[in-house]
Amino acid sequence: MVGTHERLSLATAPAYWYYEHKARYEFSKRFARDKRIIDIGCGTGYGTLYLAQVASWAVGIDIDKETICQAEKQYQKENLQFVVMDGIKLAFPDSIFDFVCSFEVIEHIEKQKEYICEIKRTLRNNGILMISTPNRITHPFAGLNPHHYKEFSPGEFESFLSSFFREVEIYGERSETKAMRLYHFPIMRMIFGLMALLGLKLLVPSSLTRVQRLVEELATGHLLNEAKPEEFRISKGGLDQSDTLVAVCVK
Repeated sequence: MVGTHERLSLATAPAYWYYEHKARYEFSKRFARDKRIIDIGCGTGYGTLYLAQVASWAVGIDIDKETICQAEKQYQKENLQFVVMDGIKLAFPDSIFDFVCSFEVIEHIEKQKEYICEIKRTLRNNGILMISTPNRITHPFAGLNPHHYKEFSPGEFESFLSSFFREVEIYGERSETKAMRLYHFPIMRMIFGLMALLGLKLLVPSSLTRVQRLVEELATGHLLNEAKPEEFRISKGGLDQSDTLVAVCVK
């Protein structure tokens, strides 16, 4: 799945998805400085490299061997390591990491409790987990992605994580990109829902077609590929307007 929206590749990603992903790594950078960190579900590794610029030691893991091979070839740094590994079977001792980030991964995992328990095991006391997932209430493709086992509302996400961590704060990531508003229209959700029922491939914005680009331009006067980094915000307020939930959890 290298190069898809599920594993973003900088070489092929539309600007919207790149800046959406990068905003989360930018937000997490403050927690990674001089810390031992692990990026679970690192994909092609660009975000792990970004955190390695400030971390004392950074490990990126992904279950897909092809993806990790690509990351190892493309990104090299003395304090950076990439490993093929399953997130619910972390081959690390207890309390080894100061900071764990896991972006857009938990919804892909069937055994979510086991996943969080394994993360908590490898975190030191007072260590921090930053974890993101689509907002089930507002995300335009909520419930339509065949790769997702379970998605969360803000309340569900906070309740779930609070059963493992002593402190949990929920933030929301939202975009001011004009073209993304198109995918919030009820008619678009109806179209995507019908396609999912018929077993047809979702025409998600990660694989824009000429038709989609034309509709974006006509409906909004803007394209997803014209997104700008400053159009993405992560904050505590406005969860009901956020497509993505970002939780900061303290062990």
